[in-house]
Amino acid sequence: MTKDQLYDELNYVNATRACRTKFANIILNNSDLIKPILDILFMMDDKISTRAAWMLEFACKQNINLILPHLDFFLENLPKLKLDSAIRPCAKIIEIIIELYYKKENTVIKNL
Repeated sequence: MTKDQLYDELNYVNATRACRTKFANIILNNSDLIKPILDILFMMDDKISTRAAWMLEFACKQNINLILPHLDFFLENLPKLKLDSAIRPCAKIIEIIIELYYKKENTVIKNL
C-alpha cells in the first residue's frame, strides 16, 4: 500500500474503537506502513493527520516495536503538532514508551 492509498483509507477511519482497531491491524500486518503513517501524521494542518495518530496509537498499544526504528523522527516532529486530537494519541504512545523504560525487567526500550 502506498502513502496515497493509505491516506485515502484514512478517510474511512472514525473515532469508534472497532474502526480504529480494524485499521491499526493494517499497520500491524504491514510494518512498512509505519513511515507513511508518520508522514501523514505530521502533515500539520491536515485533519486526516488525527486519524493517522489514532491508528498509530492503537498499533503501538499492540506492538511498540513498530515505532522504535522511527523513534527519532517521531520525537523530532512532535513539537510541530498543532491539533489536540493528534497530540493526545501521540502522548499516549510516549506514555507507553516511558512505562516500558521504567519497568524493572530489561525491556527493548532500555537498549536503544
